[in-house]
Amino acid sequence: RPPRRSRRAPMRLEVSSENPKILRMCQGILQKMMRHKNAKVFMYPVDPAALNIPDYFDIVKRPMDLTTVHKRMSSGVYDSTKSFKEEMMLVWQNAMLYNPESHPVHYAARTMMADFSGTS
Repeated sequence: RPPRRSRRAPMRLEVSSENPKILRMCQGILQKMMRHKNAKVFMYPVDPAALNIPDYFDIVKRPMDLTTVHKRMSSGVYDSTKSFKEEMMLVWQNAMLYNPESHPVHYAARTMMADFSGTS
């Protein structure tokens, strides 16, 4: 018998809003961005101690990452596409603010921001 291939369960979000169709569209965009080839670096909150960047919170005042956006969407924090888009953009704006243009994370953020802007 062939070995079983493990599969990740698709992310499911409960959308309880006055406009569930719009927020479901946001959910689809978020899932697409979480599968993006550059998403790995943006998936979880920045850990300044682990990355040896002690000044991170001095520069980035409102940290944001894709998992936090996912959790906030699941808990019904976003009541409009505007608030969803603002926090998605914050993920990449923070990365570009902290990292110089020549840094690979800055480039990845710029690429993902452009791809996000093309979908939203």
